[in-house]
Amino acid sequence: MVKSVWTGRITFGLVSVPVRLYTAVQSHDIGFHYLHSKDLQRVHMKYHCGKDDEELTRDDLVKGYEYEKGEYIVIEDADLEAIEPHSSSSIDLLKFVNADELDPVYFEHSYYVGPDKDADKTFALLTEAMEKKKKAAVGKLFMRDHEYLAFIRPAHGGLVLQTLLYADEVRTNEIKVKKSTQVRYKELQLAEQIIENLSDELNIEEFKDEYHERVESMLDAKVKGKKVRKFKERPKKTIPNLMEALQHSVKQTQKLKKSA
Repeated sequence: MVKSVWTGRITFGLVSVPVRLYTAVQSHDIGFHYLHSKDLQRVHMKYHCGKDDEELTRDDLVKGYEYEKGEYIVIEDADLEAIEPHSSSSIDLLKFVNADELDPVYFEHSYYVGPDKDADKTFALLTEAMEKKKKAAVGKLFMRDHEYLAFIRPAHGGLVLQTLLYADEVRTNEIKVKKSTQVRYKELQLAEQIIENLSDELNIEEFKDEYHERVESMLDAKVKGKKVRKFKERPKKTIPNLMEALQHSVKQTQKLKKSA
């Protein structure tokens, strides 16, 4: 089983549920290293003092905060520990809300919530009660020196926790549809028809990271000393006239719908 990243409790009212958090996602990113082009040896980064160009080790470093240009104060670990919340190992559920109330723009990272030792009953109780009431919960989570807003909802056979951005971290959209823009009725009808033709139930498993697959194939070819096949994307037909583009798209998507 995957290793937990946080251990603590979920509390609602006077009820406490010992839980663990597990990372819900795994990255497809492929890491590359910098090498010396002369002998292909790994390059290592080093710390240097900007004042006297002295080479430093990690033991020589302290945390600093720049409060004015070029002016710093030193921040000790004890300074941060002194202001940690008292309930740093607890997620207090502050409010229950409808799960569809939250705009996905606030979602950050996803975790699975699991019961800790001897907590299966209370964990199941909380999950089933939330499912029956069709509610999600909002609370606070302190993890890795950061206080997160947490959104917990019944899903995937248990509970899923998603850390959220705070309201002041989400920018106001300044690129809105101009109210002065006029849309012709016929064009709108055709656009709606295209959407209707392409509408279907979401099956997320049908979508693949094709670029990641091509990177893996390229790396495999390089390791085996084979020639790397160049990817050629099919050119897409473009029609500059909007009405013609809409009409052709309706016909094209109707064929796709019939063949599905």
